[in-house]
Amino acid sequence: MNFSNLGGYSLKTIGAALCGAALLACAPVLAHKDGDHGKRGGTHGHVMQDPAVRLAEAKAALNLTPTQLPAWAAYENFALRTASQRKQLMESAKTNNLAREQVREQMRALFTQNSAEGKAIRQALHDVLTPEQREIAKQLRKTAFHGRHGHGERGMRG
Repeated sequence: MNFSNLGGYSLKTIGAALCGAALLACAPVLAHKDGDHGKRGGTHGHVMQDPAVRLAEAKAALNLTPTQLPAWAAYENFALRTASQRKQLMESAKTNNLAREQVREQMRALFTQNSAEGKAIRQALHDVLTPEQREIAKQLRKTAFHGRHGHGERGMRG
């Protein structure tokens, strides 16, 4: 593959931005609810937005062309499938009263299982995005992780 024209961005930065867009599907949105903040085992005031909604917002913001849609569809399917896997894992952990370390280990295994496929899908999407769309994806990543509740640039780094 030829990576000579990345619009001034490193492959790591672009990959992280695309990964961030994928994680838009499961990024928390602060929505404090009375009486919920701080309860052990509760949501601590965070509500997970529907992954399909977050992906639809990202798709609209990227203003994809018809030729880009197949790569987006693969990416969206992957993001929804992995979000569903994570949700099932967390529900199972709660139902089976698993220890925190057991849950972490299962999440690591799930990540490892999906890592290579996700990387290939993100790369395929990256290959069809314009430099402007890559910048939009980068901004979406910042917002998804911390921009909505005041942490700006800090957050997950790829």
